[in-house]
Amino acid sequence: MNNYISPLSNFIRSFLLSIVHTFLLLPVLFLFLKINELNGFYFFVLFFVMTQIIAALFKKWWLYFLIQFGTITIFLYYTFPPSNKQMNFIEWLSLIWQYGKTEWTTLLSTSMSTIPVFLATVCLLFLITLLTYTSIRQRLAMPSFLIALGYLIVIHTFTNQAILSTAVSVTGFGLLLIGLVHIDHRFNTFQFLKSAGLTALLTSILIGITYWSITPLRPVQEWLEKSSEAYQQYLNQQGFFDWIRARSPQSRYQQIGMDTDDEVLGGPLQNDFTPLFKAYTETPQYWKVLHRMEYTGSGWNSDLPSDRSLATSPYEPENVDLLYGTTPKKPAEIQETTTLVWENPVDYIVYPYGWKKLEIQNAPDDFTMLASNINGHHRVTDSRQDISSYTITYDAVSLGSIDDENFHQDDGWRTLLLESLNSNTEVPMFDADLSLREKMVQIFPDDLQLPASLPQRVTDLAVELTEGIDSEYEMVRSIETYLKNDGGYRYSLQDASQTPEEEDYVDQFLFETLVGYCDNFSTAMTVMLRSVGIPARWTKGFSPGSEQTDTDGKTYYQITNANAHSWVEVYFPSSGWVPFDPSPSFSNPMTRTEADLAAENSGSSFNENDMPEEGSPEAEDPEVQTPEETPDEETPEETERGSEEEIIEESSENNSVTSSEESLNSWYLLFLIPIFFILLFTFYFFSVHLKVAIWILEKLIQKNKLSLLQASRWTLRLFQIKKKKLSNQTFENYFEGLDLSVNEYSDVLNLFAHLLNQVFYGHETAKDSLSAEQKIILLDSLQVLKFLPKYKN
Repeated sequence: MNNYISPLSNFIRSFLLSIVHTFLLLPVLFLFLKINELNGFYFFVLFFVMTQIIAALFKKWWLYFLIQFGTITIFLYYTFPPSNKQMNFIEWLSLIWQYGKTEWTTLLSTSMSTIPVFLATVCLLFLITLLTYTSIRQRLAMPSFLIALGYLIVIHTFTNQAILSTAVSVTGFGLLLIGLVHIDHRFNTFQFLKSAGLTALLTSILIGITYWSITPLRPVQEWLEKSSEAYQQYLNQQGFFDWIRARSPQSRYQQIGMDTDDEVLGGPLQNDFTPLFKAYTETPQYWKVLHRMEYTGSGWNSDLPSDRSLATSPYEPENVDLLYGTTPKKPAEIQETTTLVWENPVDYIVYPYGWKKLEIQNAPDDFTMLASNINGHHRVTDSRQDISSYTITYDAVSLGSIDDENFHQDDGWRTLLLESLNSNTEVPMFDADLSLREKMVQIFPDDLQLPASLPQRVTDLAVELTEGIDSEYEMVRSIETYLKNDGGYRYSLQDASQTPEEEDYVDQFLFETLVGYCDNFSTAMTVMLRSVGIPARWTKGFSPGSEQTDTDGKTYYQITNANAHSWVEVYFPSSGWVPFDPSPSFSNPMTRTEADLAAENSGSSFNENDMPEEGSPEAEDPEVQTPEETPDEETPEETERGSEEEIIEESSENNSVTSSEESLNSWYLLFLIPIFFILLFTFYFFSVHLKVAIWILEKLIQKNKLSLLQASRWTLRLFQIKKKKLSNQTFENYFEGLDLSVNEYSDVLNLFAHLLNQVFYGHETAKDSLSAEQKIILLDSLQVLKFLPKYKN
């Protein structure tokens, strides 16, 4: 058993290396899984830790890889379990093999818009296995360190991920691992631990100094980023970043679209003009999906609401005036209908403001929908028949008919409400010392919620913008105008930054980056309105889309993923929740101002993202405006934010791929995938190449394929890979320097040294074939070579 299990002293050394190796790679592994939206981090951690223990415990390389193969199989079995309990293990292996082949075929035939989960998992498991063997058994720290650091460099180059702290950690533990593997193996356990402790202390001091220097050196980093901005713009003009984006599965840009997870907002986006649905209506309008109420500092709480209830078609929403739109004071309602036709079966319901009824024609009996009055989200849950269209009845009077007078009627409603609630002077409801906002929070806790960590300067800015304004409506417009026009903020999908940890999403946008897209603008407005006591909530859905005409002459609006949008809803007692849009170049049809209407009449689009790239199917339709046809320079908001070229570049940002680009992408995949596996194979060969080389040399010697000179020379070269022979060393001194403690090894090497002296310095006929005795000496020497503990070049 001693031939298979590492001695205690070696196990302690290997286990210490395993701990450092774990701290080196796990942060990078977490970052990789997070960026590529892969689940199961704790399963990977468990597998990683088990791999380190196995590498430290077993000294036979073939035993390590055999155990690892079984561990990988078990891990895959629990990660991708059988579809039913009756499936046996062999059937599962066959199924998982077919699944892998399917992902491989898909990977080769399509663009890498999403990462293949199974193949990525398998590659990660084998990469962890190889890196661990190389670091722990072969005592080579550089492969793990360079792979981890190289990946961080790539992420920093092509993303806005905050990696500085991770890079410091990787560098520190990488240097520590390099130091530990170079401690002389002849040291006893106490000497090794002493040297390891000093190495760890020096590395910790280095890491501490680096962390302390992060803040003071931030101006230097900003200067470097500004200095390289011209080069980045040049690369962008040459299409370099577009090329990277088209082939990197979510490594830098996430595609714009509807997502129900808003826990963490921020980061750059790329447009996706994939069609979603057609809305047959002659009136452009915003299409709502849901709203959020709890701001966390990094995004919006996306937990499923507890009030979700089953609904069937036809469906009439409850509390429609307060939840789903505005109901102005009009003598009569004008009911209109719109039919939404989806490209794929319906997954969630989108609806216009003022909607009263949803009906699915020929709805199946088993159709059900989860409807929530808390966040307005309606999701189709079960249907044996695909549903791809539905009809909504809505109040058309509300659209575009809300003017300033409607809102000014509600001015002062908060003060009147508080006075009525606190009319009983004997038992006052509120403390006299409370501010207006603090009193309102007690009445509208959800719609005025703000995290305790919100920086004070956000509130100060909101107070400054609304100071001296008595009208509730004018306060809302003041904040909206500041974000849309007067604050110097720039709309950009590409240049939006991710929020660093421990910083506030709104605060970073308002005072640090000043660049973002709809999520930044709408969240900022919602938070600032709440800061001054005005109930507001964050809303998601789609902008109006592009107006088109079908073959029957019917007008419809085409909505794509690029129309995914967010805005703000503000509460007014007489009208309910009213939408406002602070994003530059966007104008909500319900509350657009005269300036918005003037811009609309001059030809600008409701949404700059509605305009597909020239050459895409939509741009080829003469009914659809292209970016070149849209006079962006006439829009006042955009004029204040940059040159015409910058606006066109921003408005035409997209992810369309022409046929030639698709061909290039296919060749790129065909080139990338084999190279990736060749690198893995090369890395594996590098990890165990001596064992492979020894095995080949043994076979050649046994079959008399080499002369004495060739066999001796190649055997000596393999020894020198372990430890280089100095020019002034004799063969005897060289082998003594290997310091093998077993006398049997020393005897074999003494015979080998004598043979080498005869071959290189004696009168032995070196070109003759090997004798039986010489074969034994060479083969025994190769066996000793297997037990040398590490490289010492």
